[in-house]
Amino acid sequence: MILPNITNEDLINMQWMAARYAQDRKTFSTDTVNQITARMIENGVYPRPDKTRSDDGTPTVWARDGSFGWPTQLIERYGWDGCKKGTER
Repeated sequence: MILPNITNEDLINMQWMAARYAQDRKTFSTDTVNQITARMIENGVYPRPDKTRSDDGTPTVWARDGSFGWPTQLIERYGWDGCKKGTER
């Protein structure tokens, strides 16, 4: 189902809030948020990096899982800021 009234900016805002909510949780929500973030990036919708989620202030679009840590495979593929390698925002 396509939602014609949802803009890319709406998706970016929802992802930003969802990642903040999922940060450090020990549930499936963290992986779900990160997988949806990866789909957004693949479709050319680049989330807003947030520097409050990382330990050292590095801006990131990813949520850290409370049990398993950072999604290293996604970070290696898309970078901390979610910008696909070779792509500029």
